[in-house]
Amino acid sequence: MIGIEINFESTYEKILYDLLKGIDSKKYNWNIVQQEIFYEDDLNMTLGSYLSKGVKFEEAIHDKGNYFVYFLNAQLYPENAKESDIDTYDDFVKSDCELIVLFYDNSYIEFYIKSEYLWNIIMKNLKEKNIKYQVKTRENDTRTEMYV
Repeated sequence: MIGIEINFESTYEKILYDLLKGIDSKKYNWNIVQQEIFYEDDLNMTLGSYLSKGVKFEEAIHDKGNYFVYFLNAQLYPENAKESDIDTYDDFVKSDCELIVLFYDNSYIEFYIKSEYLWNIIMKNLKEKNIKYQVKTRENDTRTEMYV
């Protein structure tokens, strides 16, 4: 198992928080590679306007109100780990990155996960929201690049 794929058409809500809640944001840093996310109360304010690292990311996806995700490429690194350019799954495997979240077309979400800790958190969150998913393996994964 290398990841999870879901098809979930979101609206203005806190879907990223719902799927990622439970990750100890004090132990990790987020690298936001690509994003277009708009807040319901301020269509001119994108998520990127709020972002920095760790706890700030959690605040942005939880405390700033509901938002609509057009696309997102977010990479999670342990605190003090080296961030890498990740173009392919093999780059991901060789990197210090533990989780990649690819969200595109407002309804397709892919998680590439190395850590059992993160796998368990995301699976728990999917079950709580009653979201159906497909497990990604090397055999059934058709993605060639880690971009949206």
